[in-house]
Amino acid sequence: MNKNENLIFGHNNYVDPLSVVIEGNDIRDNNERIDKICEMNNLIKPCYNIIDKNISFFKNLARIKDVWVYGHSYNDIDLPYFRKIRQSVSPSAIWHMSWHVDSDVNRLMSLKKVIDINDNHLETFYS
Repeated sequence: MNKNENLIFGHNNYVDPLSVVIEGNDIRDNNERIDKICEMNNLIKPCYNIIDKNISFFKNLARIKDVWVYGHSYNDIDLPYFRKIRQSVSPSAIWHMSWHVDSDVNRLMSLKKVIDINDNHLETFYS
């Protein structure tokens, strides 16, 4: 990462601020709930904007034959990145994907199906 770039973090769980309003509650309590939800929603990660901003990086992946993934929990927030990488690397690329706890394996296998990684193009390993 370039020292002039900001760290990118976030989530993908948008919550409708009005969904936290409790009928009959004091208006100040409801406003406080709404404010907290709005603050949380401000932390949504703009995955597609980040991909668009880095499109030249993804275009340079066409000849990649091996994809190594370490220390990832395979949660939905990063699905757009995995899709873009899958579209960008060689169709015959071998994916080497680590896991640490059993729940990682379950999410990894779901991700494999979603981004269409063939079984003979996948190697998993414990890390």
